[in-house]
Amino acid sequence: MGVHRITSLLQKQGWVPTSPEEAEVDSTCRLWKDWNPSLSFLHHGLPILQIPAQSSILIDGNGLAFYLFKVAYARYLKSLFPAAGQSKDSFPAVKSLKPTDLTKALPCMMPLNRLEDVTREFTSHLRLCNLQVQVFWDGPKRRFKTVTTQKRMKQRQEEWSNLQQYSEHGSLPNENSVFAFLRHFPIPGLFMQCVRKTLNQEHVNMIYCNEEADVELARQASGNPTAFVLGQDSDFYFYKDIQYISFDCIFSANDAIHACVGKRKDLAMLLGIQDEEMTELAILLGNDYIQSVKVPKKKGVHQGDPLTVASYLHEQEDGFLVSSKDYEIELAFVRALYNLQELDSFPLQDASDIGVLESEEDEEITKHLKIYLPADLTNLVDTALQEGLTLSETVQRCLSFCAEATNGESAILGLEHLDAYDELMSLSSSKLASQLERPPRWANVRASYVIEKCISVILKSPRASLLVRLTQPSTLFSHYRFHCILASKEPNETSYDSPPEDSVSESAKEEAEPVLVERKVLPIDAHEDSIIENIANNRVTIIHGETGCGKSSRVPVMMLNAPSPEPTLPRVKFFISQPRRIAAKGLVERVRSCEPEHRNKFAIRMGHGWR
Repeated sequence: MGVHRITSLLQKQGWVPTSPEEAEVDSTCRLWKDWNPSLSFLHHGLPILQIPAQSSILIDGNGLAFYLFKVAYARYLKSLFPAAGQSKDSFPAVKSLKPTDLTKALPCMMPLNRLEDVTREFTSHLRLCNLQVQVFWDGPKRRFKTVTTQKRMKQRQEEWSNLQQYSEHGSLPNENSVFAFLRHFPIPGLFMQCVRKTLNQEHVNMIYCNEEADVELARQASGNPTAFVLGQDSDFYFYKDIQYISFDCIFSANDAIHACVGKRKDLAMLLGIQDEEMTELAILLGNDYIQSVKVPKKKGVHQGDPLTVASYLHEQEDGFLVSSKDYEIELAFVRALYNLQELDSFPLQDASDIGVLESEEDEEITKHLKIYLPADLTNLVDTALQEGLTLSETVQRCLSFCAEATNGESAILGLEHLDAYDELMSLSSSKLASQLERPPRWANVRASYVIEKCISVILKSPRASLLVRLTQPSTLFSHYRFHCILASKEPNETSYDSPPEDSVSESAKEEAEPVLVERKVLPIDAHEDSIIENIANNRVTIIHGETGCGKSSRVPVMMLNAPSPEPTLPRVKFFISQPRRIAAKGLVERVRSCEPEHRNKFAIRMGHGWR
C-alpha cells in the first residue's frame, strides 16, 4: 500500500532492494543484516547513517508484526527443509515437496513460539544499541480508506479461498518457492496478539492510537533530528520533515544500528521537484486515500509513472495545485495529512462501519467463511473470568457455548473438535501425531478459526487477570497439533479427492454435501427461447442485463437443457469466465445448489495454476 508506484521507482533508483520480499528475509533468515556500505542500492545518494544512541525509534506496529512474522516463517521453513539451505535456492520448490511437507509448510501451521522468539530478538538488539523504542498500533478509526480496506479484504478472502481449495482438492498455487505460500495463504489469526504480548513482556513502550498510527508516528518524528520512523509503507516518504527507515534498509554492526534514512526532501530532489510539490505527486499517482487524478495528456507524460509525472509538475508554475471536482474533500485531506496539519475537520469513521478490524477480529472473514459467532460471547467470557475459572476452563466454556449456539445445519464446532482441543491442552507435543498425511479438512480449518476467535476474545477481556493478559497465545493453540489430533481419530484415507464413505466425519460430510437452494425465477428466464436461438444461429452473442438478472448462472443451464446445435456432437462443452477466483467459486456453488440435475456437469479451474 502507500503511494502508488513509488516502491518500484525506489527499487529502480537503488534506494531499496529490488526484491523486498527476498531482501527482508535473506538466505540466512537473520533478523538484522550485516552492515555493508558497498551494497549496490546505497550508491544513489541515499545516506546510510549510524543511528545515534538514545535516538527515538518510532515503529509502525502493524508493519512490525508482519515483518517479524515473515522472518519467523522463513526460519520455520529452514527448520523443516534444512537441505534447501545448502543449494543455491534459499527455499525448496513447491513441486519437490511431499504432501505431508506441504501441509506443514502452510503459514498458519507455524508454531507461534517461533514468532515470540523473533520478537524478543528484535527488542533485545535495539536495547543493546541503547535506543529508545516506541511501538504505535492502529486504532479503530479511519479517514477516507474505504477503497484500500476493500482491496485488503478481497486479498484476505482470496487467501482463505486458496486454503479451502487446498483442503478440499489439494490445489496449490503455481509458484516455484514454498516461501511464496506467504502471499497465497492466511497466517495465524493470533499472530498480532502474539507480537503485542511479547513486546509487553519485554517492557517495550506501546501506544494505542485512536486512528491509524501513521499520522501519529509522523507527528512525533517531524522536525526531530533524533527521531526515526521504522515501518514498511511508502507513505512515510511523503510526510513533512520526518526521517524514515524501511525494514529492509536497516543493518547491524556490533552494538550499533546503521540504516538508509529517507526524507521527503531527498526524494523530491531525486525527482527534480520542490519539497512542497510532493503532496501533489502523491495525488496524481494515487495513494491509500484517493485514486490517482488524471494527468493532462501531454507528450512524454505517462499516468502512473512517477518520473514523467514529476517532470509534469516541474513545468508548472509555483504554487500549482491539482484540482478535481470529484475529489475536492479528499484532495484537501491528503494535503493536510502529508503536511501534518489538523485533521479534525475531516470525517472520522469507526472501523466497524467500513469493515476494518484486526486480523483476529475480522467480521468480513467470518462472513466469508460462513461462520456464526454468538453476539454475547464477550459477556460469557467476562462472566467466566469473574467466576474465577482458569484460562483453559474459560476457553472450554466458550467453545462449548459456540457449539451449542450453532448446532444443526450451521454447526462449525462438533464434539470431535471439543475433544481434540481438550486433548491438545492435556498432552505434550511428543505424544501427538508427528505429521498429517493429507491436507487438513476444511471443516476442521473453520473450527480452528472459531477456536482462535474465542481465545482472542478471552485474552483481550478487560476483566482478565494479569496472568491471563500475559499468557502467550502459543500456549493456548497450535494449528498443526490440533489437526494432527483430529487426523489421528480418522481411518487412513487413500485420497483426499475421493475419500471412502466411512472415513468421512459427520462435519466433513456436511461440508461436502451442497445445500440445495430453491430455484428462483430471474429476469433472464423469460428470454430463454430467443437466447438459445441466437446462440444457435450466430458465432457471437452479446447479452446485456442488470447485475443479478441471471446472465452467468442461467445461460449455461439453458445451453445444457437445449438440444445440441450440431447433431453429431454428443454433448456441449463451454467455458464460463469470472474476473476473480472468489467469484468463480461462488458461481459454481450457486449453480450446483440451484440445479441439482446438472450438479456433476460443472467443474472449476482457477487462474495462476489453480484447478
